[in-house]
Amino acid sequence: MRARRRAHRRPVDDADGRAHAAPCGHRRTAARDPAARARRRRRHLPRLDVANARLAAVRNGDGWRLNGEKVFTSLAHEAEYVFLLTRTRADGPKHEGLTMFLVPMDTPGITIEPMPTLGAPGRTNRTFYRDVWVPDSARVGDIDRGWDVMTVALTYERGGTLGAVRALEATVEWARDARHPDGSRPFDDPLVRRRLAQVAIENEVATLLSHRTTWVTTQDRLPGVEGSMAKLFSSESIQRSCSTLLDVLGADGVLDERAPGAPAAGAVEYAYRKAAVARIYGGSSEIMRSIIAERGLGLPRTRKGR
Repeated sequence: MRARRRAHRRPVDDADGRAHAAPCGHRRTAARDPAARARRRRRHLPRLDVANARLAAVRNGDGWRLNGEKVFTSLAHEAEYVFLLTRTRADGPKHEGLTMFLVPMDTPGITIEPMPTLGAPGRTNRTFYRDVWVPDSARVGDIDRGWDVMTVALTYERGGTLGAVRALEATVEWARDARHPDGSRPFDDPLVRRRLAQVAIENEVATLLSHRTTWVTTQDRLPGVEGSMAKLFSSESIQRSCSTLLDVLGADGVLDERAPGAPAAGAVEYAYRKAAVARIYGGSSEIMRSIIAERGLGLPRTRKGR
């Protein structure tokens, strides 16, 4: 008998952006079809751009009326105030017409909805603003110039990230105190010490890059490129370091801090989950590389102008 092979089928976007099945290897797979990729970018990427903020702020007497929602306000359930980027003018380029406010979280009309996440600490929030009134004194910066405020805030935020310091300290303490069945310590293993040393080196580099941004600030300059360099290295370093430390701890390293007997008191497990999104907070690694390339090295722009 002649053997027949069934084609493996996978979803593919059709001309309307809907999914259907196509044989494996079909040249119009979602992974290879430029038109399908373009449709996905139009559907999803604009939502990830801070400049696409749609929460509206409208003049109301000597203040402003806020309406809309914001996703990923991580500590909204604990904060007394939040910085809120709003849309105050709909026409013109998307980076214009934005205004920043410092909003008290006990203001009537604000609702906080928890959003469970896999990353530490296991929760972020969706916040809703329904006819929330704030005085004009809550405005930060000029009207329609909120993007300038955001840019400065992000620049300073990016320079304040360090390495996996707490996770390393907890792992070193565990490696010195824990005992194998033969009575030896994990710290006695040269490979373990080598891995701990590598993490310590990466932490030191991250710290020095952060200190450099601080120095630039003392020179009355905005550490745009320097902050991006610090953020790029430290955020990716933390992920590498936490992965290395989990290898050192072994299978029990994935126990969280609430589990009895969790090695290093669960500090590495917590840091590992938090590190997964560190490459996105304050600007993704891809954006950091673009800033370094374009503003630091003077290379051509790789993205369309705003």
